[in-house]
Amino acid sequence: MLLLLEAHEKILTHFGAESHATLEIITDPEVEDDQELFVFVQTPLSPKQAFARLEQLDREWWLDASEKAHGKMCIHLRFA
Repeated sequence: MLLLLEAHEKILTHFGAESHATLEIITDPEVEDDQELFVFVQTPLSPKQAFARLEQLDREWWLDASEKAHGKMCIHLRFA
Protein backbone atom coordinates (compact mmCIF):
# COMPACT_ATOMS: atom_id res chain seq x y z
CA MET A 1 0.00 0.00 0.00
CA LEU A 2 2.84 2.36 0.78
CA LEU A 3 4.23 1.84 -2.73
CA LEU A 4 0.89 2.91 -4.26
CA LEU A 5 0.81 6.07 -2.16
CA GLU A 6 4.37 6.86 -3.16
CA ALA A 7 3.54 6.18 -6.82
CA HIS A 8 0.58 8.57 -6.63
CA GLU A 9 2.79 11.34 -5.24
CA LYS A 10 5.47 10.77 -7.90
CA ILE A 11 2.89 10.70 -10.70
CA LEU A 12 1.45 14.04 -9.54
CA THR A 13 4.95 15.50 -9.35
CA HIS A 14 5.95 14.34 -12.85
CA PHE A 15 2.65 14.70 -14.72
CA GLY A 16 0.87 17.53 -12.88
CA ALA A 17 -2.44 17.87 -11.08
CA GLU A 18 -4.43 17.67 -14.32
CA SER A 19 -3.32 14.06 -14.71
CA HIS A 20 -4.55 11.17 -12.61
CA ALA A 21 -3.94 7.48 -12.15
CA THR A 22 -6.32 4.55 -12.38
CA LEU A 23 -5.68 1.04 -11.17
CA GLU A 24 -6.52 -2.18 -12.98
CA ILE A 25 -5.74 -5.77 -12.11
CA ILE A 26 -4.85 -7.68 -15.25
CA THR A 27 -4.96 -11.47 -15.26
CA ASP A 28 -2.95 -13.51 -17.73
CA PRO A 29 -5.42 -16.16 -18.97
CA GLU A 30 -2.56 -18.45 -20.00
CA VAL A 31 -0.94 -18.55 -16.54
CA GLU A 32 -2.92 -19.75 -13.54
CA ASP A 33 -3.13 -17.21 -10.69
CA ASP A 34 -0.98 -14.67 -12.53
CA GLN A 35 -2.22 -11.16 -11.80
CA GLU A 36 -0.50 -7.82 -12.12
CA LEU A 37 -1.52 -4.38 -10.94
CA PHE A 38 -1.36 -1.77 -13.68
CA VAL A 39 -1.23 1.90 -12.80
CA PHE A 40 -2.44 3.83 -15.83
CA VAL A 41 -1.49 7.50 -15.89
CA GLN A 42 -4.19 9.42 -17.73
CA THR A 43 -2.93 12.73 -18.96
CA PRO A 44 -3.92 15.50 -21.33
CA LEU A 45 -0.25 15.92 -22.28
CA SER A 46 0.83 15.14 -25.81
CA PRO A 47 2.21 11.63 -26.31
CA LYS A 48 5.71 13.04 -26.79
CA GLN A 49 5.55 15.00 -23.51
CA ALA A 50 3.92 12.14 -21.61
CA PHE A 51 6.49 9.55 -22.72
CA ALA A 52 9.33 11.92 -21.82
CA ARG A 53 7.87 12.36 -18.33
CA LEU A 54 7.34 8.62 -17.94
CA GLU A 55 10.97 8.01 -18.86
CA GLN A 56 12.01 10.64 -16.29
CA LEU A 57 9.78 8.99 -13.64
CA ASP A 58 11.38 5.65 -14.45
CA ARG A 59 14.93 6.98 -14.17
CA GLU A 60 14.39 9.07 -11.05
CA TRP A 61 12.22 6.69 -9.03
CA TRP A 62 10.38 3.71 -10.53
CA LEU A 63 13.33 1.57 -11.68
CA ASP A 64 14.57 1.35 -8.09
CA ALA A 65 11.14 1.35 -6.42
CA SER A 66 9.75 -1.37 -8.69
CA GLU A 67 11.80 -3.96 -6.80
CA LYS A 68 9.31 -3.55 -3.93
CA ALA A 69 6.50 -4.64 -6.28
CA HIS A 70 8.15 -8.01 -7.00
CA GLY A 71 7.14 -7.85 -10.67
CA LYS A 72 3.46 -7.43 -9.83
CA MET A 73 2.98 -3.72 -10.63
CA CYS A 74 3.56 -1.64 -13.76
CA ILE A 75 3.11 2.03 -14.61
CA HIS A 76 1.83 2.83 -18.10
CA LEU A 77 0.24 5.73 -19.95
CA ARG A 78 -3.37 6.04 -21.07
CA PHE A 79 -4.54 8.94 -23.18
CA ALA A 80 -8.00 10.47 -22.91
